[in-house]
Amino acid sequence: MEDGLRKSGMTFVSEAGTQRMCGVINKGLTNEELLRGVKTAYENGWQQVKLYFMIGLPGETDEDVIGIAETIKWLQRECRSPGRQRVAINVTISNFTPKTHTPFQWHSVSTSEFIRKQKLIKSELRKPRDVKMNFTDVRLSAMEDFIGRSDRRVSKVIRKAWENGASMDDWWMDLQGAFDALKTTIKGSGLSWQY
Repeated sequence: MEDGLRKSGMTFVSEAGTQRMCGVINKGLTNEELLRGVKTAYENGWQQVKLYFMIGLPGETDEDVIGIAETIKWLQRECRSPGRQRVAINVTISNFTPKTHTPFQWHSVSTSEFIRKQKLIKSELRKPRDVKMNFTDVRLSAMEDFIGRSDRRVSKVIRKAWENGASMDDWWMDLQGAFDALKTTIKGSGLSWQY
């Protein structure tokens, strides 16, 4: 880490809350390596780190989800110095959406499970000090999952959804409108959200 750089934030992508889950998704980062990276950044003047995790991974248990909260609390405990505030952590928790041509391409996703797991993390991190949590909206994940694993038949659905007001630009400006338009179009096409 170079001196003279603006030290506002540094990003770490752990993706899973437990070592077991990291093994399932073939993520080589250990908790010790994550701690070493965060602690090194903190000791060299970084006040804030960004962490990225996913929920809804194949084979994930509630223990793995709670592991995300435990990892955050553990990092905060370990990154303290006398006379200095503890490290601030921005956490983004995304919902796993399978991609084609990957080992998990046929893993089904459940928006209700995403919501339940998001609540589980929030309950484990009640009123977190110096932790800002961002969760990916489940509607966005459902649309991403449907389109990401589709074939050429879905092109007509996408076109019709667009005609009904679901432009890709609107996903961020009017997520509910885009979601409703796509949902209605899928239902009318005879296709299903599930594969």
